[in-house]
Amino acid sequence: MKEINFLPKPYQEARRRHDQRITLVWFAVIGLCALGLWFFAEATRIQIARTNVDHLTRQNTMVQTGLDLVKKLRAEQAELREKYEVIKDLRPKANNIEILAAISRFMPAQITLKEYQLVCGEKEEKVEGPAGSVKKVLSKSEADRKPKAKTSPDIKVSLVGLARGEMDVAILVGQLSGYKKFQDIRLEYCKAGSLQGRLATQFKISFAIKPHLPAAGGKEDG
Repeated sequence: MKEINFLPKPYQEARRRHDQRITLVWFAVIGLCALGLWFFAEATRIQIARTNVDHLTRQNTMVQTGLDLVKKLRAEQAELREKYEVIKDLRPKANNIEILAAISRFMPAQITLKEYQLVCGEKEEKVEGPAGSVKKVLSKSEADRKPKAKTSPDIKVSLVGLARGEMDVAILVGQLSGYKKFQDIRLEYCKAGSLQGRLATQFKISFAIKPHLPAAGGKEDG
């Protein structure tokens, strides 16, 4: 059934404008609500992003701290390795007390030591092939693969002292020569002189010594 509006036209126009205003108000409310929801969603997303950034920053700080610690530990490891190599090089290759004890067993009572010197070094061990073997020229790669020559301690001792006469020096040289651990016994010089108005013979003896000298208790005769 068709609705018949008995209101005059001005009232009809006023009612239509009123309805339009109400519609616009509802659209404005809905738009504001939508805009508010959008702002809330954006604020939440920004807060989550900031939280993630803070978490990643803390993780990055922890990782950087770990890397710094690893770098420090590696530097300390390298330093300790260098110290170990130095200590290993400085480690005595011969026992002075045992060497002096062995020398004193052979030294006549009329001899007095003025100077004792121990020099430790290293020398390459010679490896001789079979007699009549033919040497071949190695290429560079073969030479690189060739094992390095072994080294052994090179220990030398020199003694400077005073004796009553040359006979005492000869006895000392003979006694030292009879000890297997002492090699290449050399009498550098033996000269007579005077000390405080008394005749004395000054001498210098040098010899090489094998490493790992045993304790002075057990004498090894030649």
